Amino acid sequence: MTDYVEIINDLKQLASKHLKEEDKRKVFEKEFEGSFKAKEAKRSTAITGKNKCYGDLIMGRFELTKVLRIERKDDQDTVSDKIADFTLPTIKALIKEGENDALLAL
Repeated sequence: MTDYVEIINDLKQLASKHLKEEDKRKVFEKEFEGSFKAKEAKRSTAITGKNKCYGDLIMGRFELTKVLRIERKDDQDTVSDKIADFTLPTIKALIKEGENDALLAL
């Protein structure tokens, strides 16, 4: 997705650069910032269920450059039916263990 956003921004700059007349450049910029960004996307929806607009799609994306996988360690003291234990102490212990694993990995 980040590559597509960069392509759109580069194409915008390229088009703007080749518009010789200042008034045409301003009209282009105004139209890009207004009607183009307000246009409704066909397939992308927001959490609310409403369709996103183009401006939402090209706004502030981030690029993942590294993925770090953190997996739960095998515990020798674990009992086989412990996997179905959803008691509060067990959940809290698992959360704390996950936090410690993440700190060690980072």
